[in-house]
Amino acid sequence: MARPPDEIDDTEPRSEGPSPTFVRLTVATDGCLVLPRGVPDAFGSGPGEVIVGVADRGELILRTPAAAVAHVQSILRRVLPRTDGLVDSLLADRRREAESEETDLGLIRPARADR
Repeated sequence: MARPPDEIDDTEPRSEGPSPTFVRLTVATDGCLVLPRGVPDAFGSGPGEVIVGVADRGELILRTPAAAVAHVQSILRRVLPRTDGLVDSLLADRRREAESEETDLGLIRPARADR
């Protein structure tokens, strides 16, 4: 059973803009959800365009593809180290791996401490 809007725990920050619109969706006999007129417009979508949905614990969250990417990025910002960017971290790891492989293959000699 859907929770009333005043009971929804919406802890994600919202951008400034219009307040949410609550709609009633109907499940068609073939299992498709029927979106009320105006909902695709609210997403800036039309026929054949993609809206991303997540069904979890009795809730369905619909997002535009751009909003879905922004949501994932916000999650990653919370779990990734803040000291450097992900790309910089991956490149540094790869450089260390490449140097280790070259050393193991005898292509380069390890640096000596007495120099």
